[in-house]
Amino acid sequence: MPDAATAGDRRMQAYPMIEKLSAGGRLGYTPFSAHIDSQGGIDVGGLAPGRYEVRLQGRGQAVKPALIDVTAGAVQTLDMSAASTMASVSIRIDGIDEAEANSVRVSLIDPGSGRNAARDGAGGYFLRGALLRRGGAEGASRTMEVPPGRYEVVLMGKPNLYLTGITAQSAEAVGRFVTVPSGSSTLNLHVADGRASVTGIASKDGKPSVGAMVLLVPATLGNPAGLNIIRRDQTNTDGSFDLNDVLPGQYILIAIDQGWQVNWKDPSTLNGYMLHGVPVELHSAASVKEEIEAQAP
Repeated sequence: MPDAATAGDRRMQAYPMIEKLSAGGRLGYTPFSAHIDSQGGIDVGGLAPGRYEVRLQGRGQAVKPALIDVTAGAVQTLDMSAASTMASVSIRIDGIDEAEANSVRVSLIDPGSGRNAARDGAGGYFLRGALLRRGGAEGASRTMEVPPGRYEVVLMGKPNLYLTGITAQSAEAVGRFVTVPSGSSTLNLHVADGRASVTGIASKDGKPSVGAMVLLVPATLGNPAGLNIIRRDQTNTDGSFDLNDVLPGQYILIAIDQGWQVNWKDPSTLNGYMLHGVPVELHSAASVKEEIEAQAP
């Protein structure tokens, strides 16, 4: 593993951090043995076969992440000064002012494992398997280094903020999901402020429906480009329900009496209930009240 630092300056010698990866996410930092030769190269031993993320950082140097696949009995060379195999993603946020944008944290969630590609750390921008740093002249611009792959974009740090769209350059964006390749790419996140809420009463045969499952289903259910998600609640003893922090958009409101055995995650199952639901259109920061008849499970 040739070091990016010059061999003559031992004070700047970098040292690797090695983390094993799997299909289910990260397995944590891996212990290993290392020897630094006279040329500044680092010989690493003791790694089991598998895929690893290697990051190299010396005093005053930036983290340099790279991926390598280790096979049994093989000797491999990883040149940390070469072009990175990681995805270098520049992220820009528009729709809110710069000061607000700087308070927003962007997470890339692996849909397979449900884990964040990022880890919190100093300043909130040193991430798990990634380096997210503030841009220079553009306060709302950051750069993130992550393994290439498909991720769900999640915004944190500002509760009422929501994603209205993603424009990608040298990457692919469909709805809330992005696929980023090795090398440089740019994601422009279009956001707005002001989530909505829906409250009301569910009844059946003229009486409150107690313990009913209430679902607020996006009208675009099944569309991979849709940004909204299903919200749900259980009615109280008076049949009341509360659905908060809802993204503006068009929905179908349904209530299913004693419906907690219904597979609500299956679009084909919900389609029949949606035919008898109540259409609801929610604008930014709207607060809507509805009365709905609960359907049989």
